[in-house]
Amino acid sequence: MNFWHIQLHPNNQSEFPREKVKRILKETHYIGMGQWEEGRVYIDQFTNVMKIGDIVLVRSKGPLALVEVLGEPEKTPNPNVDFDWFENRRLIKVLQFFDDKVKDQIGKKVDGTFNPVTFASANISEFITKWYSLYSKTNMLTQAKSLLEYKKQIILQGPPGTGKTRLAKEIAQSLTSKKNEVEENEIKKLIRPGLVIPSSTNYTHYTVLAVSDSWVQVQLKNTGSDYKISFKDITNAFNNKLWEGGQKNGSDPYAAAIAKYIFKNQLSELGEFKLIQFHPSYSYEDFVRGIVVETEGGNPTYTSVDKVFAEMANLAHQNYLDSLKSPEEISKEKQLESFLDAFKDEIESRIEIANGKYILDGTTTYLFDVDESSFRYTGDNWNSSLGHRLYLKDILILFLANAKSRKEIKANPNISGSARQHSSYYLRVLQLFEEFVKGKTIQVGTQFKTELKNFVLIIDEINRANLPSVLGELIYGLEYRSEPVESMYAVNGSRTMVVPPNLFVIGTMNTADRSVGHIDYAIRRRFAFVDVLPSITPISNTLAQGMFEKVSKLFVSNYDEVISTQATPKRAETLMADFRPEDVWIGHSYFLTDQTDANKADEEIKIKLKYEVLPLLKEYVKDGILRSNEGNSDDPVQKVFKELNEL
Repeated sequence: MNFWHIQLHPNNQSEFPREKVKRILKETHYIGMGQWEEGRVYIDQFTNVMKIGDIVLVRSKGPLALVEVLGEPEKTPNPNVDFDWFENRRLIKVLQFFDDKVKDQIGKKVDGTFNPVTFASANISEFITKWYSLYSKTNMLTQAKSLLEYKKQIILQGPPGTGKTRLAKEIAQSLTSKKNEVEENEIKKLIRPGLVIPSSTNYTHYTVLAVSDSWVQVQLKNTGSDYKISFKDITNAFNNKLWEGGQKNGSDPYAAAIAKYIFKNQLSELGEFKLIQFHPSYSYEDFVRGIVVETEGGNPTYTSVDKVFAEMANLAHQNYLDSLKSPEEISKEKQLESFLDAFKDEIESRIEIANGKYILDGTTTYLFDVDESSFRYTGDNWNSSLGHRLYLKDILILFLANAKSRKEIKANPNISGSARQHSSYYLRVLQLFEEFVKGKTIQVGTQFKTELKNFVLIIDEINRANLPSVLGELIYGLEYRSEPVESMYAVNGSRTMVVPPNLFVIGTMNTADRSVGHIDYAIRRRFAFVDVLPSITPISNTLAQGMFEKVSKLFVSNYDEVISTQATPKRAETLMADFRPEDVWIGHSYFLTDQTDANKADEEIKIKLKYEVLPLLKEYVKDGILRSNEGNSDDPVQKVFKELNEL
């Protein structure tokens, strides 16, 4: 793949302004040039040198579009003079038009390789490289996001170092309601004194000294100087991703560093997506629901609790149900919840006045304790001194349903099994609550409307656990969204759990890791699989680019074709027949550096190559993935080993 730049209608911009050229690209899907004697060099390059799959920057008073060449050169003897007048043309696909979003990411200034000519090569253009890298990343993100929205759960699979976890985070961020933006109050939650934050170039780091309502005070490691950065500037840096480009004023580097740190490390703390990592001993009790031991009055009690998946499922399901309700319903529920909190305090007082035993009318059963979500009740002759829980959530549901009898309570499908089983006690507490709210005005407003949010759970290294055992009944729940499934554990008196349609699951899988089990067909059918393969596009360092190509050719025989056209990789002779290149080809992350100084960048790359890439390649030879003859100096693998050792 080669880069080019072309200026459409360079000598007639008054009749072909920028918007008209944009319309030509949209409607004709062609780029081209006329036929004139002085332009024969340009025409020769355009027709004979440029290839299908090449990338062209189209200019019209600045960068206009990035396009991919799809067709062979065509000759049009009688072009539409009023519209395009291209006698020499090629079919193209517009990848992306230049807009403010692209400008914020890479800037607008086109580098000096663009002389005022009609057409020329641009392989050394940093501007085009940055733009194409941004497009490739955005395109993969868009495709993966669309697939996730359709399938609800995907697995990003690929060899080590291809950026699977990073891509998963970016998909999660684009799906959640944050939509690439955060507010000042959310930033404030994530910054605390003592936090050490790398600079956006990783050249140095800052330490957070103090945090106020409006600013963060940081100290620069190299100089010891203190700076105050406003939350407004940090929020702006986050929302515009200033660490990727577009910094202007003096405080931008500091704001960009803090914003980048939050984006990479702490965004999941904002609540709508979470990242966990599986390991071989991970179990259902760690992931879905399990039992914890609590001590009350010196006596151990065993309580079933929701774990990470069930917690997220409950949050997402409640949001989904609330989004279907009218503002009036939401308003009423919020007010009743406040009444219920006051009712808890009232019952706690009555228990205290009754010396710890508040007897329910017409029974020998009494309430003796209040916790966050329930009342505790028992009787003097009951076997369990710890009694049972009477869940406040069920009381609220029954009140809203206007339940008046045990029969109506037992018939309600939305309450816990415990409430249906012990309906007589629930009825008495429900009557107490009705008496408590009698005379209180329930003001129904219209200002409350719950927005439907997306929730995303990222499972890193998903194939390292025994998935059928970890997922349990979720294998059914993931496919049949919004249908209740029965868990082996009852939480708050109910075994039922629902996987709602607004909960998305992204797994990542290292395909080179043969020490873990394979994913069985039942689970594969419920996930879509996305290949995340190595790419030279993110690699900007010259040394790294050269070594990436040499290492890649140990795995891929058609390297140039794969890089240029995203063709299917073919196995190199040095790769054993049992392995696909897509599964073991070492990824581009091993060849990246954030250093902006050329010498420091080279040094970092050399360290990565010698102490990360070389040991991994040797492990591949040891494990029978790469074929190598140690005694043969002409062996391709040994040649690469020698070059890496000499760095």
